[in-house]
Amino acid sequence: MTYIKTFALALIAAFSLAASPLMADIILENWQFDDASGTQLNSVLNTGTQGTSWNFGGPRTQIFSPGTLNIGDTGAFRWDPNNSSNTNNRSASFSAVTSGQHVFEYRISSWNFNTEAATSKDNIGLRFNIGEESTTNQAYVRLDYAPFGTSAMRVASDGQNGVDGTFGNYGVGFNSSFNSTALTMQINMDLDTGAWTSRVKKDSEGTWNDLVIDGSGLTTLDRIQMSIVTNDSSNPGAWEYNSDGSGDFVKLDYVTLTQLSAVPEPTSFTLFGLVSMGLMAQRRRRG
Repeated sequence: MTYIKTFALALIAAFSLAASPLMADIILENWQFDDASGTQLNSVLNTGTQGTSWNFGGPRTQIFSPGTLNIGDTGAFRWDPNNSSNTNNRSASFSAVTSGQHVFEYRISSWNFNTEAATSKDNIGLRFNIGEESTTNQAYVRLDYAPFGTSAMRVASDGQNGVDGTFGNYGVGFNSSFNSTALTMQINMDLDTGAWTSRVKKDSEGTWNDLVIDGSGLTTLDRIQMSIVTNDSSNPGAWEYNSDGSGDFVKLDYVTLTQLSAVPEPTSFTLFGLVSMGLMAQRRRRG
């Protein structure tokens, strides 16, 4: 009876331990843009353990459900990305991270880059880089207006300088009727090996689509950079910004950087086997 009771208690403990991970993921950077309407980018709340702030303002938050960051000509808190008085790159620099597995993710809740159908807008859009600031060894994933006059929006990803990968892209629409298509972008990184991949998911499809699957050379993270991509602010390819709030825009839902748990979760069967062998050995000794 004592053996059965001990075995039952050990079994319960094994399954309880198996049901809980030994180490939780750590959210290093977490901008949800749920701040009060009108909050500048460099003042938005970051609840991650790094808690980094962006270096410049400009784009502002707007409370919906959930909140969003307005970039460009949304008609709400409007910001002209082509204004020479603005710095088009916004960055968040933090203490260098050089090991472990990490996931960088951002979500675009809505967008529009088709306000001038007759005008070439090749390559304009919104881009996020992540990697090392001093060497600019970085990976990126961006939403942009595809080149060569295709009038198509796409998500594209690649590496730069010491970070390599086979360029990948995925089409997400051909005209302004797609501007409510929410998009989630990811870069998955193993800093110990330098390997990285990227992918995108459309809300309307619910499945991930691979972009870069063979990335290499990404071993250090100390900056996230958001760039307003334009051909040239003096050329027709730049973002359209109108006085009536009908120009090009992107609305961001969130931006996060997560460090994945380093210790894998044990299976119930493994723990059950260890407990069983220990109790069997104990029973033999008593016998």
